[in-house]
Amino acid sequence: MHLWNLRQRAPKVVQSLRFKRESICVCKLPLFTQWIYLGTDKGNVFVVNLESFDLSGYQIMWNQTIPKSQKVHPGPVTVIEEHPVDPSKLLLGYENGRLVIWDLKNK
Repeated sequence: MHLWNLRQRAPKVVQSLRFKRESICVCKLPLFTQWIYLGTDKGNVFVVNLESFDLSGYQIMWNQTIPKSQKVHPGPVTVIEEHPVDPSKLLLGYENGRLVIWDLKNK
């Protein structure tokens, strides 16, 4: 993933993030926040600080989003949406149809 500076005559890459074992499938930049949420082909969600363009320590791993009794991998993340009223909650959608409401404050 690249951060571009478009304010120059010739746009230029300012910073880059690389994932060695995962590919980004979906990206969500909610309004009025400094965070970008990145969903991957492995079913995980990573949080990037928009100002520093660094990965935060906060990650949502696929096996945290499903009941412990069920260990079937849900597939890639296909949707990340913010809650329309509560910005501390995200809706995560997976390829197998599973939907998860994730509380950013409590997990």
